[in-house]
Amino acid sequence: MWLIIAAILMLLIIVSVFVAGVIKDVCSENVIFAVISGIWGFGIMIAFIVHIIFFI
Repeated sequence: MWLIIAAILMLLIIVSVFVAGVIKDVCSENVIFAVISGIWGFGIMIAFIVHIIFFI
């Protein structure tokens, strides 16, 4: 149970870090980098969810 909570918290932290990074890049008009980091963050998120599903 604690493992699931820890995994969800970790996922939320990762997502919020990437969202903050994307927003910062968009604000500084570095759109290409924002798209790349957005895709990267999304890939990590999917990998994390798959990992949690298989781990449980």
